[in-house]
Amino acid sequence: MLISVYAVLLLALLAYGLSVAGDLSNATFLADDAAMGTVIVLAAVFALAWFALLVTSYIALGPSRLPQQGQVLTGIVVGVLCVAVMSPFALTANYVVAARDSIGAIFPSHPDAEVPAAAKDPENPWGDKERVNFLLIGGDAAGNRTGVRTDSMNVASVDLKTGATVLFSLPRNLQHVRFPAGSPLHKQFPNGFMAELPNGGLLNEVWQYANDNPQLMGGRNKGPPAP
Repeated sequence: MLISVYAVLLLALLAYGLSVAGDLSNATFLADDAAMGTVIVLAAVFALAWFALLVTSYIALGPSRLPQQGQVLTGIVVGVLCVAVMSPFALTANYVVAARDSIGAIFPSHPDAEVPAAAKDPENPWGDKERVNFLLIGGDAAGNRTGVRTDSMNVASVDLKTGATVLFSLPRNLQHVRFPAGSPLHKQFPNGFMAELPNGGLLNEVWQYANDNPQLMGGRNKGPPAP
């Protein structure tokens, strides 16, 4: 019965995979927290079911009739089989947990008070604006180093009427950049960013400087709006 259920499950997953390949919108429900929780529970149940099947089958075969060496050998084989059949389910549950945590971190349940409110008119979310700029940042960090360096910085400027986009690359080693009057760091560096004189003050250090000086930025984790 378990093998039959497992075969049906594999066929269902194959059919679903083919439907997703044809239309990615069919996978949107998997982003739901309840759906991901269900997948995790089912993965755990199937893993335990396979484990129970192998162990009970081994016991039913009467391993005690074997000599001691045979019991040890067959016990090792059954243990390896248990790990082998449970690993895919454990891997699936691990991936789903990681995905759920990532989605929860990117799209928190409680909105950030500093994030602008959603557009009231979904048909015209940008209002009368003609162009919108997006700052795209890639961070460089590691556990054996201090801080984060935004080594990849690009501005995507989008024409809202045509959708035409221009991409500007901001050099990470651009020195002594000036801050606009509205930036919290303008008063701190009126003549440009010079956090590490005489040769320092690189653009990719602004993020970390802002995070290290929340008293200047008016709060923690204010690296993005610093420029």
